[in-house]
Amino acid sequence: MSMKSSIFGKSAIQATLEHKRKKPTVKKPLSPGAPPPTNPRKWDADQLIKTYTNSGTLPPLLSPTLPTTEGVDAIPMKMLSPTLPPSFDHFDSEEEPVRTKKPKLSPQSLQPVSLLTSQSSNNSVYHSSTHAINVKSTPTISPSVKLNLMTSPSKPVPVIHVTSPVKASPIANNSSKSVQKPIRSLSPETDTKVMSFERTEHNGRHMYIIKKTPTSFSLNVSLALPQRFLSSLPDARPANISMGLGIYKKKAQTELEAAIRERRASHGEAVVRKPSVTGRLQDIQEERRETRKAPKIESEKEERDKKEDREASKSLLMKKKAHWSLVAREQKHKADELKTSNPKLALLYCFDSLIVYMVAFDYEDRSRHAMKQLLSERNWNSLLPYISHISKLAETANRLSLAGLCLQFQAVISQHIAKILKNVIVSYRDKKAGLKEADAKKLSELNEKIIQLQETNLKCCDDVRSMLYRAECILNLDALNKFYPDTFDNKARKPLRVASRADQSSFFPAADLFYLPISCFTSLQEMAAYGYSVVREFAHSEGLPFDWTLDSKA
Repeated sequence: MSMKSSIFGKSAIQATLEHKRKKPTVKKPLSPGAPPPTNPRKWDADQLIKTYTNSGTLPPLLSPTLPTTEGVDAIPMKMLSPTLPPSFDHFDSEEEPVRTKKPKLSPQSLQPVSLLTSQSSNNSVYHSSTHAINVKSTPTISPSVKLNLMTSPSKPVPVIHVTSPVKASPIANNSSKSVQKPIRSLSPETDTKVMSFERTEHNGRHMYIIKKTPTSFSLNVSLALPQRFLSSLPDARPANISMGLGIYKKKAQTELEAAIRERRASHGEAVVRKPSVTGRLQDIQEERRETRKAPKIESEKEERDKKEDREASKSLLMKKKAHWSLVAREQKHKADELKTSNPKLALLYCFDSLIVYMVAFDYEDRSRHAMKQLLSERNWNSLLPYISHISKLAETANRLSLAGLCLQFQAVISQHIAKILKNVIVSYRDKKAGLKEADAKKLSELNEKIIQLQETNLKCCDDVRSMLYRAECILNLDALNKFYPDTFDNKARKPLRVASRADQSSFFPAADLFYLPISCFTSLQEMAAYGYSVVREFAHSEGLPFDWTLDSKA
């Protein structure tokens, strides 16, 4: 072979590949299948009934895969017949549950009922099974049950009818025997077939009556329960009578009320009103009128005793206020004497005097609380200039941290003054609402006072914010932890509840708790304890011996 033919001709490898390629297969027509199955065996209900009458035994099971007849009570209805609608497995759960207390029954109270089902079509099915019916402990439930099953193309709806109870049979105790009687026709009609038989099982002798027509099928089941189950059922219960709005009351209660009304009417007493909202309100109003009239003399005596107690308490508190005011004034004079010679020691006397003044003015507030009077801001206002004087003295002694402490004192006291002014404004508004339009002069005076107090209150609130801001720049938590670590460690872990001064004890700065940081929610008692701790630690760090006035309880 020449060079050209070897290049352009088919090589041996290509020829081999073409030889190995599979050729497409041609689809052949399918072979004829197996012949269609013959018609299934037809079951005739009349023939089955005739066989059962002659032999006295039930027909064989329709499916070879079904289990044996042992434990047939536990076999679900759906396994006994594949054509049985699923409603027969749940026919006893479609009723609404009775919301009554049920006594505990033994498992023997579940009585099985044999159900015979049939279909009206050509291919009818006949078999028997058992299903458990729970005997409920309500007064209307009895052991005799009527179950009607209507056959129709749609889903059959079982109907259960309850009748009077049947007395238990003496042979009901033998649960192993099964006595069946031949079926007998009870109706002369040719189209209607009625049959009945008895069966003793599960502690009862049960009667079955079957009635079949061309269009319907019914089964009547009579259950004979033992006497021990019948005795557990309640005989009677009082009927409920509707009162409207979903409210019911027992019949016995209504009979008792009727007897009481008759008795009162016979004795000439007033007839009891029917229960109603209006009648109840009238009774409450009458009781209030009687209580207002009866203890009038006693209440006046109690009020007089309370007033005397308040007067005595006020007198005692005012004496304490005068005593501690005098002590604070003496400490202030000592500070003025040492202002030039020893500024640091003078600072200690000034802070001691300030805290004692706060204790004295608090006694006056408590006395006003005892007399149910409004607080006065006059004494607290007098402390603000004195605190400014202490702040200047701290700056002179080059102790800026104590100047920040003075700003915190001013902020807390100003917040207390704002609360007092707010209560006074509210009282003036109430007083203004009680005046008539004819008192134009008094109304104008009250309006002017309210306006002035509101302006002062707003100024106090602004001062509180500015003082807290300035104090935070000088003595914040970091600076406090640096210069006064003991005070920082002694702070409370959570905010303290602020109680009314009428129910709270007097100041005791050496033992009172305080929460940090200082804010508009800090009470006077907390501020006194906090200031006392800071100044005491300052004296200890400077090595200045000092006898504090409030080392003992005020």
